[in-house]
Amino acid sequence: MFSLTFLFAVIVVVMVMTFLFVIVIVVVTSLFTVVVMVASSFAVIVLASYFVMVVVAFRFAVIVVASHFAIVVMAFHFAVVVMASRFMMVVMAFCFAMVMIVFRFVVVVFVVVLSSVFSFSLIWINKIMIFGSKY
Repeated sequence: MFSLTFLFAVIVVVMVMTFLFVIVIVVVTSLFTVVVMVASSFAVIVLASYFVMVVVAFRFAVIVVASHFAIVVMAFHFAVVVMASRFMMVVMAFCFAMVMIVFRFVVVVFVVVLSSVFSFSLIWINKIMIFGSKY
């Protein structure tokens, strides 16, 4: 009987130890699963945040490049407008100078021609008056 009781006690101890070992394995496995899930979710969150940062940085780069392109286009348009306005100023100054030169030429010509005509007519009037009786 001693041996059966001893054998029964050994079997109970082995079974209790086995159950405790199984419980420990289940708890450790569960903890490992929780740690893996938390780590994987953390990794997913980190990767997703990196992806979002890359997307935001890409959009920011696109906006910066587009704004720089717009700045270049606006600067080109501004340069075209400035050059056109300066060209128009030069053309207008040239036209004004030509008008002034023509006006002065016309004034000088009229002054010289009119004075010549007037003096020529006075000379002829004088000749006619002096020598008018002979003609």
